[in-house]
Parts: sequence; structure tokens; C-alpha cells
Amino acid sequence: MLRFPISILLLTTIIFGIGYFLGEAQPELALTLGETTVRIWFLLFIAAALFFLMLFYFLFRFLGSLGRLPEDMRRARQQGRIKQAEQHLAQGLARMIEGAWTKAEKQFLRAAVSSSAPHVSYLLAARAAQQQGQNERSQRHIQSARQHSPDRGLLADLTRAEFLLGEQDQDLALNDLARIQEQQPEQKHLNEMLLEMHTRMGNWQTVLELTRKRGLLPRDLTQTRQENAWTELLRETDNIEALEQVWIEVPRAQRKRVRVVEAYVIQRLRYKSTAGCERLLRQVLKHTWDSSLVRLYGLVRGDKPARQLAWLEGQLRTHPGDALLLLSLGRLAAGEQLWDKARTWLEASIAADPSPDTCYELSALYRRAGDIGAAARMLQQGMDLVVGEAERLPALSWKTAEKQEEEDRADLARRVM
Repeated sequence: MLRFPISILLLTTIIFGIGYFLGEAQPELALTLGETTVRIWFLLFIAAALFFLMLFYFLFRFLGSLGRLPEDMRRARQQGRIKQAEQHLAQGLARMIEGAWTKAEKQFLRAAVSSSAPHVSYLLAARAAQQQGQNERSQRHIQSARQHSPDRGLLADLTRAEFLLGEQDQDLALNDLARIQEQQPEQKHLNEMLLEMHTRMGNWQTVLELTRKRGLLPRDLTQTRQENAWTELLRETDNIEALEQVWIEVPRAQRKRVRVVEAYVIQRLRYKSTAGCERLLRQVLKHTWDSSLVRLYGLVRGDKPARQLAWLEGQLRTHPGDALLLLSLGRLAAGEQLWDKARTWLEASIAADPSPDTCYELSALYRRAGDIGAAARMLQQGMDLVVGEAERLPALSWKTAEKQEEEDRADLARRVM
């Protein structure tokens, strides 16, 4: 801005300097107007011309600034309002972090008045009102955000759907999200909310479809969500045909996941043949040793029970003293009528970590051998373990302790008989 007048001033100074050194030897310029002739040094004329040029420059700049004065004042006022809105927004965010939702809402509404992005302030005010339980006021703020920025309606719709999910109003939330999905099916936050909602509603096929969208979730979280969905789909089957159909659809990678395999085997135990389950459990246990799968391995029956027992017995070398492994060995041995081995393994399981299931199995063996006293003592030990577990659970208001104990004893007796 000052480069031009500075250049003129420097040039004028140089010209005067040259004129001073030349003295009277410098050239003259004669200006004639009618009969009047004016003689002036040429360099002085140039310096004067430059001086007046600089004078006109400053005069022009001054007049121009007077013409721009209203616009500059308007812009200054606007910048002041924006700065004030930013201050209110910052204060509102600070109150939000502190959990002072009422103060935060007021600051956000003040910020919205003069903000360059009022929809952001209104949506933040809606969130603050939602935290206070003021749902109607929250919806008004969302509507204000939509009115002030119609092109940002997606943000308002997503915020409204998020609040509806928090209120457990899943039907309205689903309608809102479905409408948004028609417009922007690949919107990431939208799909994350749909995934959360369908997970709550138990729509597992839809959950699987959503988790297949590229980039929606990190790889490990995607695998976990899919594992949960396949597990629930297997649990929901009510006949063997439906169970096998779902299992066929389970991807190969998910067939190695412990929870998926566990859900499938538990369902298969409701039906007759479990030979395929034995092979499946053995393959998974070779790579992932899991106590729940070890327990299930003792409940299924493969095509070759002797080989099944021998393989599981071989696992004692790498898992000595594993109570559930010893329980499963005892069950398999009892199934093959190897009573001494079954008793040895079950007693070892009791010594390692007593459980009601092991007590039931061992009590049945004692009873079969005619040792009624030992069977009764083992039955009592199992009963004590059941009661101890029940005492650690929250009390049930509709059951007295005596009634609960009677039911536990009846259940224990049914397992032994």
C-alpha cells in the first residue's frame, strides 16, 4: 500500500540531489504561455510533477476510503458479532464439559444469534436441553437449526434420530434414519447409528449387512460385531433344519470364533447326532483352548468315542489340573463305562476346582456303585455350591430363601436320578 508513495519520495529526493550537484549546469525548461515565458530547471520541474502526483495519490486514497466507510463499518460490526458469538460458543462448550447443561444451553443460544453457522449453536443447545430432560425444547432447537440452515438438514436429522435412540423411541428413530438413508446411503455416522439401533432391536441380518460396509468399523470391531450377530442367529433357531441353514451361511473365519462355535454346539445338543460337533470342537480346541468348549466336548459324542477320549486325555500333558478338562474326561469315560477312570478323573476335578456339575456326575457314579452315603455327601456338596452361587446373586423379591433352596434341591435330585 505504501510502496508507491515511498518510491515517488525516493525518486524526488534523488532528482533534487542530482540538481544540487549539477548546480547552474543543469538543463532548463522554458514554458511559454502567450507572451509570457517561464524558465525552470528541468529536474525541478520533474520533482514538482512527482510531488503533485503523490499529492493526488493520497487525495484519491482519502476520497476512496470515505466511499468505503459505510461498508468498512458494517464489516467491523459483523466481525464484532462473530467474535462475540465465538466467545459465547467457547463458554457454552466449557459449561458443557463441566456438566452445567442449563448455562451451556443459554450460551449456545446467545452464540446462535450472531454466529456465521447458527445451526451448529442450535444443535449444541438441543444437546444441552436433551441432557436436562427437556425433550420438547430440544426438538425446538433442532427445528431452529433446520430453518436457519436448510442445506444442513442432514445434521439436524441425525441429531434428532440420535436423541430418539437415547429415549428408546426406536420406531421414530428408524423412520428418520430410513429417510436419511434414501438421500445419503453411504453416510458413515448414519450407518453407525443404524448399526446400533438394529443391534438393540435384534435385527441380526441387517447388522451383518451393515458391518460389511467398507470402512464403517475397524477390522477387529467388525469381526466382533459379526461374531455377536451369528451367535444370536444360531441361538434363535428352533429346529435342526433352521440351525443347519444358518450354520451353512456362517463364514469360514467366524466358524473358528469361540462364541459362534459354542452357540452352534449348544443348539445341536438338543438333537440326536452330535458327531459333527466333536470334529468341530476338536479342530477349534487345537488352535484356541477355551474352557467352555472343553466342557462341551465332554457332552458331545463322536463317531469313534474311544478316539475322542484318547485325544482329550492327551491334552492333560499341556493342561494338567484343568478342572473342566478332567470333568469332560470323566463324562466321556462314564459314557464308555470305564467307571474307575471316570471316578478318578471326576475326583481329580473336584480336588482342582469343585463345581455343581462335577458333584452331580460323581454322585451318580457313587450311587451306581452302591455307595449311597458318598453319593449323598457329594449331592450335599453340590447343593452347597449351588446355594453359594445363588447367595452371590441379587435377591429375588418374589422368592423366599426357603423356596429357592427347595427348588435347588429338586433340581439337583433330578440331575442325579
